[in-house]
Amino acid sequence: MLPNRNAALPLWAIYPLLFAGIYLSHITLLRLPYFWDEAGYYIPAALDFFRTGTLIPFTTVTNAHPPLPSILMAGWWHIARFVPSATRTLVVMVSAAALLGVFRAARLLAGTAVAATTVFLTAAFSIWFAQSTLAHADIFAAAFTLWGLSFYFESLVRTSPTRNAIWAATIFSFAALAKETAIVTPLALAGWELVTGIRARKMRWTWVLALAFPLLPLIAWYLYHQHKTGYMFGNPEFVRYNATATLDAKRIALSFYHRILHLVVHMNMWVATVLTTGALLLAPYAPERTQRIAKPAMAAIAGLLAAISFAGFVAAITINPPYAFAPEDNLTYRDFVMLHQQAINVITQRYPQATVLTAWPAWTELMHPDLGYVKQPLQVVPIQNFSAEEVQAATRHPEKYDTALIFSTKYEPATGKLNLGRPLEGEATRYFDFHRDLLPAEAAAVLHGEVVWQAQRNGEWAAVIRFPRAVDAAIEAPETSKHL
Repeated sequence: MLPNRNAALPLWAIYPLLFAGIYLSHITLLRLPYFWDEAGYYIPAALDFFRTGTLIPFTTVTNAHPPLPSILMAGWWHIARFVPSATRTLVVMVSAAALLGVFRAARLLAGTAVAATTVFLTAAFSIWFAQSTLAHADIFAAAFTLWGLSFYFESLVRTSPTRNAIWAATIFSFAALAKETAIVTPLALAGWELVTGIRARKMRWTWVLALAFPLLPLIAWYLYHQHKTGYMFGNPEFVRYNATATLDAKRIALSFYHRILHLVVHMNMWVATVLTTGALLLAPYAPERTQRIAKPAMAAIAGLLAAISFAGFVAAITINPPYAFAPEDNLTYRDFVMLHQQAINVITQRYPQATVLTAWPAWTELMHPDLGYVKQPLQVVPIQNFSAEEVQAATRHPEKYDTALIFSTKYEPATGKLNLGRPLEGEATRYFDFHRDLLPAEAAAVLHGEVVWQAQRNGEWAAVIRFPRAVDAAIEAPETSKHL
């Protein structure tokens, strides 16, 4: 019997292709030490579970994030051992699973060709590309959410068995236990089911209950967290900074504005937005023309639009936009990590007994060998950032440190270059902790030290400053006394 050429390629056969593509395209990133929130929270929390079995981290500040990423990473480390390359390989596996969810949902809704194109564009989008090796909760939540959506969409386009609702309830629950904000998706869909059910006078109660169910395990986690720590949503400072302090009408409006920009403009998303808008405007003005366009021509046009969008997304992976943005939105995070590696190597090789003045996350990098930057922990004196106010405050106790590691804590375009975010810097300072870091020479002048090393990569920079403190003389004193 001849095989059916129209049969859909099974998903299990597509997954290895997705994994291989992501792994090979990220091969140079797999051995990088941990970055930012990886170093500050997710890796320490997972290590606490890996070593002691506790769901509540104790080597970092607990902020009530759900524990599923820690459980998955710890389980994988028991198989592949604890090294950065193993962790990043796990994230590649999760990213491939997420893209498979994209493919499944898009194939259900629009066919195989559209699904394949959507997967390529998603994988090439700089934020997705960069975070396909970063052990943040986002990629875990995205994978579960996309698969949950695929089961929900299937129920809309074809008759689906009840077990699909069970699958969706389970997978959306995993998404919420990966990152708490993922609960928004199933709850929004549950609300939509209620609205459409009331209008149609035919309620899909199975799906309403399935989509509302993920709220239960999330509530259970928060109750457990409160029982163990006394805080339901994390320590008070975390709740204040991330929740209560954000309840300001102007801040909410600004956040909404930034989210809209992220959806339609950020990281060359404007290319796809402009092309999509143009394509949508064709039909209302000349519907008879579009109906006469042959299918091959339509396919060629769609392919051209996709190719232009793909090129824009790929360019954004390495070309920074003309405004401040998070380093993990493209490969700027790699430049950040590599500069920190170089700076810390200078300190450990030249000044192995140094006490280092620095800001987060560098002080965690210096104190915790597990993060991949040092073999032995160094003494640190932490400050909030390298703003003029913080650096000036550090001069009050110069005896506490003999070295400083300073770096760009926030990316922004260089002075003299186009900066589209400059008009909103006042609001960003007030609401989003924006500040200007002193440059190496400026910081050295304020601290009365000497820049002994500095480097920059694509807008990110780092420097090591050394101070001729009295402690240096004290070190040499025993040797001098021998000759008296």
